[in-house]
Amino acid sequence: MRKNIWVACSLAAIVLLFATLGLSLAITRGALAMAPIYDDCAYMLDAYRRLAFDGVNTIFEAARSFYRMPPHAPIETASIMIGYLLFRGSDIGPYVMNIWGLSIYAVAVFFIMSRSLSAACSLLWTAFMMFFPAAGTIITELRPDMIAAVLFAVTGYLLITFPYCNSSSRMAMAIGFLAGFTLTAKPTAIIIALPMLGVAWLTGLATVKSWASVAKASLMVAAALAILIPFAIIWGRQTFEYVYAVFFTNGDVWVTPGSTLFQWTYNSVGPGGKIALNQFLYIGTALIALDVVSVATRKDWRQSYPALAYYGWTAMIYIGIAANSQKSPYQGSFFYFPFAIAMTLAASRLLVRVERPSRFVAPALILVALFLPPATTYQDARQRPESLVMLDQMGTLVSQAISCKGSRSLAAVGPYPITPESAALRAAKNGTLVEIRPLFLMRDEAEFMSSALSSSVVTFPNNAGRKEAEAQRLPGLSHMDELFSTLNADPEWKRVTINAADPSFVFMRTTCSL
Repeated sequence: MRKNIWVACSLAAIVLLFATLGLSLAITRGALAMAPIYDDCAYMLDAYRRLAFDGVNTIFEAARSFYRMPPHAPIETASIMIGYLLFRGSDIGPYVMNIWGLSIYAVAVFFIMSRSLSAACSLLWTAFMMFFPAAGTIITELRPDMIAAVLFAVTGYLLITFPYCNSSSRMAMAIGFLAGFTLTAKPTAIIIALPMLGVAWLTGLATVKSWASVAKASLMVAAALAILIPFAIIWGRQTFEYVYAVFFTNGDVWVTPGSTLFQWTYNSVGPGGKIALNQFLYIGTALIALDVVSVATRKDWRQSYPALAYYGWTAMIYIGIAANSQKSPYQGSFFYFPFAIAMTLAASRLLVRVERPSRFVAPALILVALFLPPATTYQDARQRPESLVMLDQMGTLVSQAISCKGSRSLAAVGPYPITPESAALRAAKNGTLVEIRPLFLMRDEAEFMSSALSSSVVTFPNNAGRKEAEAQRLPGLSHMDELFSTLNADPEWKRVTINAADPSFVFMRTTCSL
């Protein structure tokens, strides 16, 4: 009992330390040092609106709100809502709440190591793996991708390594419920999560030799479906529409340009892998390769089947993501975290064969502590100077414009440097509910102009924001100059220049101007 308390306190201390370091990085030069960008701002706005305008004060009211207006990522939205409640509307709160995801990651790493090694050695390795760059982004980024990917990696491990002969039906059902929960963590990732968890389930089932084990496997599926069926009824349509828009309607917008080599190396030695894996790519690959060579030397293929199967499962994920032309470190999380688990599994299998394994892990921990950063962020506030100052001005202008009669809408020609969701969030904190019209995604000129001219306020990007939007091939930018000329010549509109070195512009109706 005393040992369990010591382990729990040690794990809590490790998580708290690295969560604090991650939050400090976010405040210093990460997401909290600049105006929120995609997709952080979208989740923050959705969560805050439910609290401020939908009257969500209880768990029942939250459930009703989710049923009536299903959020894009329900678990992340719920976490952000709790963060806002605990921190009285501060944007720091939602990032702090991500500590539950970091805790799952730490417990999973410790659990895998402790199955064959001492608690002390397992704690040292857990601390070592907290330097894994992608793990740091669980705190510094407000995306469902990272936590969903952690759950995905852990669930895949449990499905592949589940000992059917020695486990109860209750345990099988628990893993099934976990699988269902994992698939709801990021609904739009179901296109990779569902088939790959299915592969993991079949892989684990391959060694089954009794009907009792088949029954347990069936219970897993039943438990997962108990969550997935009602979820599909509520979220199925919007998930399909979102995936269809991303891959077909706006597929040209989200595709990542680059050669075949670029696409296939993006999440290893390419841009994604460099920031999310760093030196751990080489450490992890070496550990996995050593374990495979060790298995081949000893020829204990049967005993090593679960580990080898998990390595192969992770490789399949890499291939699947590489074949997709849409790339980002966020999507890459569905490879990074299985790789972290595979790396931990390989380390545990290698270290169990040596005397005093801590003498190898401790120096490794010291080395990474000396030469690798303890926290990582994919966002850099230094690339978006003055964005917070610009957001303050734009939020005030939007609130003033919306306070007039007529349309309560904000039309955004470009999403940078201030996203319309960030401006709407600032207005919401001022007590104003704003409808967002993303002009930058509109291809039809008539629809573009009509939406803009019927709005209360229209925002234009600065020079840097325009270049960023054009690099992303946002279709609405082609109508930007015509709209600017139209509004500039119309006496019903007043142009306000945001005070900044590289200013953006806001057009307000003259009846709403200062």
